[in-house]
Amino acid sequence: MFTLFPRLIFREKKLVFSKEELKDKLEEGSLSNKICYVSLFAFSEWYNSEPLEESVMVDTILLSGSKSLLETFADSNPYPAILTYDGKEYLLWVSRDATFEELQLMIVPGLKIEKDIRKMVVFPGTVDFKTGKKVEVVRIWKK
Repeated sequence: MFTLFPRLIFREKKLVFSKEELKDKLEEGSLSNKICYVSLFAFSEWYNSEPLEESVMVDTILLSGSKSLLETFADSNPYPAILTYDGKEYLLWVSRDATFEELQLMIVPGLKIEKDIRKMVVFPGTVDFKTGKKVEVVRIWKK
């Protein structure tokens, strides 16, 4: 999960350029009670500190829906995945590289695939200080 960089972090949308920097920033954010938002997608090109939409890079596919459907999908899926629960919904984070065009064409019956390239998500294992709930890791599929 999150292997491509640069991507955005926190509400201030700061750039991070590596997995190590992301880890460090998430630790700092947790200690200072910041919500650890991370952009779902990375971008290869920027203009005036804004990502160019046509340069989106997909390394994680985020699905939402019922716990049972997400688990069934993860069991049959050949890619590593993490199931999380944030206190209101279950999310399945699938580690898979894809083009943005492939992502747009993906359909999984009964599940919603996040396709908003500007989407910021609370990183699994951190606290969403807006709700006061930790994004709990429920199950991991290593493949």
